Amino acid sequence: MNLVLKNEFGTNSNSIDQFINRVKDSYLIFESDDLCQLGITDELQLEKAIERAQLTCSFAGLDLSWHFKAYYIDLAGELVHAWKLSKLAFILSFIKADVYDKNSADLQHIIVTKAGDLFFNGEREDIKSTLEIQSKLESMKY
Repeated sequence: MNLVLKNEFGTNSNSIDQFINRVKDSYLIFESDDLCQLGITDELQLEKAIERAQLTCSFAGLDLSWHFKAYYIDLAGELVHAWKLSKLAFILSFIKADVYDKNSADLQHIIVTKAGDLFFNGEREDIKSTLEIQSKLESMKY
């Protein structure tokens, strides 16, 4: 398989940075408005959820620029802060939202159940050591 890249950036030193930014942008497939459609309609709650998701990614050692990008839109003459989010950032923001939100609670339940199946195979006697779980988590980072 041959990979062909079309150079639309010119030859200046910023070309590689522009290319990298386009690659990063290709991972940002969700918008903060998508979270609003799932029920996180309070602007402060939305910002807090995204901030918590950023903290999670930061402490996990992930480069935030691959997962979060702030921008502003003009909405009926008012400048509104919005976000572009990766799939990881979108899910983290959703589960980091208000703990009293049913949709968020349902998603947390699904994720914990799936994680339990992944790490413990649903059996108490199959509980892995902390180091084995940490190793699995490290192999899942991207």
